[in-house]
Amino acid sequence: MATQSLSLTNITKTGLDLTDASNYQTMTTGSGNGSVFDYNKASLIFLRNTTGGDAAFTIKTDQGADYSDRSITIPDLTVTVPTTETWAVPVSAIYGRSSITVECDVAGLIMVTTKFNTN
Repeated sequence: MATQSLSLTNITKTGLDLTDASNYQTMTTGSGNGSVFDYNKASLIFLRNTTGGDAAFTIKTDQGADYSDRSITIPDLTVTVPTTETWAVPVSAIYGRSSITVECDVAGLIMVTTKFNTN
């Protein structure tokens, strides 16, 4: 398997139902799998766990030569979401030069929103 491209979800002037399962993508489990999207400073990542135990989501970014040339390493961020919960995670500016990959150890759900849209 490989990563799946993730389309960003617009938040309109009437809002967005965060409990609507159709707004989320089911993730493929395991290292090297998951969901990938392009950095957007106005995005929020919503991580949803509908499984019977904790779900460990790992947020990663490409390091890029400009970082490695200066011996800079961007650490992965692991977020543990308890069963039946949905967590919002802001997209850090440190990821601003690349795409972002989110992996999960179970079949978790993910949605990434964009900035408010007036439509």
